[in-house]
Amino acid sequence: MQSQELFSLAEAGDTNAQFHLGAMFYEGRGAAQDYAKAADWFGRSAGGGYHEALNMLGVMHYHGQGVRQDFTRAADCFRLAERYSFNDEPLYDDIAADWRDRLLSPEAVDNKRQFLHRARVLGGEARYGIGSGLCGTAAETAVSHAARGLFGSAAALGNGRAMYSLGVMCRDGQGVRASKTRALMWFMLADRAGLAKAREARAALEAGMQQAELERAEKLMRRWLRVYPADTELAAAA
Repeated sequence: MQSQELFSLAEAGDTNAQFHLGAMFYEGRGAAQDYAKAADWFGRSAGGGYHEALNMLGVMHYHGQGVRQDFTRAADCFRLAERYSFNDEPLYDDIAADWRDRLLSPEAVDNKRQFLHRARVLGGEARYGIGSGLCGTAAETAVSHAARGLFGSAAALGNGRAMYSLGVMCRDGQGVRASKTRALMWFMLADRAGLAKAREARAALEAGMQQAELERAEKLMRRWLRVYPADTELAAAA
């Protein structure tokens, strides 16, 4: 589609055209890169119900691209996109990569504290997505701890995929002391959330455990559910 035609459609209120015009200015593709114009067109598109634009607005507010940097507004955009079932994990990976660099800086402790504080306003799926992106360098202590913190807070909101990821970390000793009992607890919770691979992981782990360990995992799961009784976020089988 020619730029002039795209612009005409966007001006006429076509949300798809508005989104692609925003992307054109954001990427500097077919026009000079202009973050302010990109944010304007993404905003119009999102206002018309084009949910993919919400994620792009979230990224721009997160990085302060063409708009004032505002982590709360970024979180609101991600949360709305999540509510409308639009999840773009590569965007979460982009944010995770940004924070991975910060977490490994000399000010890692302060950055980790800021990171987890800002993440608290995100929805469960966004927390899971960013945590997954951070796990790319799980060998780094600061990063793996931040990922675990994100998974834990997402699990508290009922996110099944975060529960499964915590199970894997506990089973394999990734950034945490290996514990079959705690791993089983997380797999059981993820299984309750409807995650197919959690059921498989649970069965494989249970096969090599003693009865006392199984009972301990069951007790831990019931304790978790008493503290966090919220409905689980049903996760699509992966």
